[in-house]
Amino acid sequence: TVLDFDALVEGLSGPQKYKLFASRDSVKRVAEQLYLNEMLAHEARALGLDREPLQQAILAQKANNYLATQRMQALDAEPMPDMTEAARERYLADPETYSTPTQVRAAHILIRFRNRTGETRPKAEAEALITELRERALAGESFEDLAVAYSEDPSAKRNKGDLGFFGRGKMTKAFEEKAFALREPGEISEVIETGFGFHVLKLIERQDGQLKPFDEVKDAIIAGLESDFRKERRNAHIDRIKAESGVVLYEDIFDAYVEGKRQAMGIGAEDAAPPESK
Repeated sequence: TVLDFDALVEGLSGPQKYKLFASRDSVKRVAEQLYLNEMLAHEARALGLDREPLQQAILAQKANNYLATQRMQALDAEPMPDMTEAARERYLADPETYSTPTQVRAAHILIRFRNRTGETRPKAEAEALITELRERALAGESFEDLAVAYSEDPSAKRNKGDLGFFGRGKMTKAFEEKAFALREPGEISEVIETGFGFHVLKLIERQDGQLKPFDEVKDAIIAGLESDFRKERRNAHIDRIKAESGVVLYEDIFDAYVEGKRQAMGIGAEDAAPPESK
């Protein structure tokens, strides 16, 4: 029936539903399979398979799992408080999260002392050369001209060492720390050592992060708050059930059951997982 088919479709994801209904043949094949399942289940009942205790327990668990999911979804659908003011408080309390990231634009000169096959020159020689180039730049020579003439970054001939804008997490840690420590355009860094070699940086421009307008981020903050609220409401509901249920675990029966299963599976004491990892 249509109801049977709707019940099946209810368990599919959005993409799965789209893929199914995009093809009439697919829908037909699934309808035929539903019919076959119905007939096979009818035969199973006629044979009394649904009356076996284990099978009844399995069927009951499947029903319980489905209904438990439906109960939690109904709990999620219950009204929740207006989160606008809470969103504003979170926005004001954590401005860094809701700001555009700080970016810097820098140029660099690279002098290598190793490549993938080993050292290209003695390390001390490379460090002495980069130190000399830094001093020449500090003395007023064009940083760009020095990059074109000496930098061993393959792109330096084309971009004069200019790396463009980049944010945190884009460069190696030591390089990034020095780049973001520069504050004024034209400022030149100390010598930096990375896995690529020795560098010296010149800050071209800095764009500090700007706090986004509240209206721009409000919906995202509220969505996060509502998700947290639903999670807390779920946990409170579960805790209340546990507190009110009065359930008692019969430790002796439990231990005997677990030990019997371990023996049947050939699990020795040395194979059993420690309590904290279960």
